[in-house]
Amino acid sequence: MSEEPTEAFRRKIARKFALRRWVGELYVGKRMKMHALSRRLDDLRPPEGGRVLEVGSEDGCFTEWIDRRWPEVTVEGLEQDRAHAESTRRWAVEHGRTPKLSFRQGDLRQLSAPGQYDVIFCLDVLGYIPDDRQAVQALAAALKPRGRLVVHQPNIRYRRFSGQVQEVSPELAGQITVGHLRHGYAPEGLRALLEDAGGLQVERLEPWHGRFSDLAHRVFLAMEHPAVLRFVALPIVDLLWWLDQRLPGPHGNTVFAVARRPAGS
Repeated sequence: MSEEPTEAFRRKIARKFALRRWVGELYVGKRMKMHALSRRLDDLRPPEGGRVLEVGSEDGCFTEWIDRRWPEVTVEGLEQDRAHAESTRRWAVEHGRTPKLSFRQGDLRQLSAPGQYDVIFCLDVLGYIPDDRQAVQALAAALKPRGRLVVHQPNIRYRRFSGQVQEVSPELAGQITVGHLRHGYAPEGLRALLEDAGGLQVERLEPWHGRFSDLAHRVFLAMEHPAVLRFVALPIVDLLWWLDQRLPGPHGNTVFAVARRPAGS
């Protein structure tokens, strides 16, 4: 866990928020995930006055975006890293977004908010947690009856644009993404985790990001530095994501799931 943020770090976070309002998210993975998630938000919309949580909110990208898309609810971000949590919290205060949008530091495994949330987003977080069953149990307990948990994770089987498929072992996970203890889940493995550990009912289980997403990542990595080239890469990434939607295959390099807490639980 990092220390209190420096002034330079807070300015960096503020610049990210400003850039996103003009050009959207710059990083390829988050950008494509945001495109895909935008097609599902209407189905997930909680009632007016509802309460929404994103765990692992990091630099506030999705938390702030969800808050703008759902103006009738309150949205909270929970982030373990102190520098990110404090910088995003201060940004929300300085820009007059509180109390409708708020950020705080904390560990989702210690989340104690029984039956408080209509929707909880857990986007690419479970791979960092040693005891993922404990994490899912804590998230399920924080949902209101009939509340939904939204999960996105990499698929353990990664398909390249060429068609080659690689299964990513836990030993390789940390080499691909720093801090990962597992790369992700097979679709049915994620379903089993949500049902068995959380007692949740899986309503939606979808493969996301096919082979064109691999090509998008390769284009982005080739143009990542110097930073100005990232702006040039954005329309190419968006085009490849569009092709990915128009020419879907049976395999997705990521897995998206929506699971509901039963009414009587």
